[in-house]
Amino acid sequence: MTDDKTEFPKDQWPALEAQMKEGGVEAVLEFARGWEGRDRLNLLNFAFGAFSHRDWEGKNLDAPIALAEATIAGALEFANEAEDDETRVKRTDFANVVSYNLSANLADCWPGESLKREQKHFERGLKAAEDCIRWREELKKPPMPFAIAWWAKGMHLLSLGRKEESLAAFIESQRFNIEAARAEGKPAEPGPDASFGVNLGAGYVGVAEQACGKEGGKATFDSASAAFDAQVEAGGEAADDAKFGLDQLKVVAERYL
Repeated sequence: MTDDKTEFPKDQWPALEAQMKEGGVEAVLEFARGWEGRDRLNLLNFAFGAFSHRDWEGKNLDAPIALAEATIAGALEFANEAEDDETRVKRTDFANVVSYNLSANLADCWPGESLKREQKHFERGLKAAEDCIRWREELKKPPMPFAIAWWAKGMHLLSLGRKEESLAAFIESQRFNIEAARAEGKPAEPGPDASFGVNLGAGYVGVAEQACGKEGGKATFDSASAAFDAQVEAGGEAADDAKFGLDQLKVVAERYL
């Protein structure tokens, strides 16, 4: 353990990686018990993110799930111990964000992702999405956090073959995308001037509509793709996000249509 907290918890990556190599996720969890309170929670959250996104020997999806669950449990425990509502809300929101990140990490939509998802991962991702929707309602969040939470729910439902439920979730996500866009004075329909959320949301609705055999699904998907194409061609600040959105839609369409 180090007395210099300026780089904590990032400075613990070599030790975390060594623990994972020697004893798996249980060893990492035991290692985290060497800290108390907020330090332990921050270390667990860092470990969850690091083992999700970095390369490490024996990389898998199950270890980050266990680390996320430990982080969420710790945050909720702290929330229950809060002495005032403001602190309770902040700690509950911490659990909410980790739950969303877990759901997103398990989604089967990311370009360049090599780890194979199984049904158990989609089921866990679905639960994580439903948990964060519930917390966002409790915390009275604005539209965009709901849009991405409903997207995560829709993506896992699609992966589980629950196509009609997936479409309903993506439509709900797009409803929140449109609400957020209108609040910023942006178009409610996909296009070169629309927000990333509206364009991406339309693409996912189009995928689910096609998966369900709905007429017009391809046109919906194509309108979103054309909007991203136009943004990529135009360059500027929106180009990188548009390229990422376009690649993501291509991955989902290839896997589920």
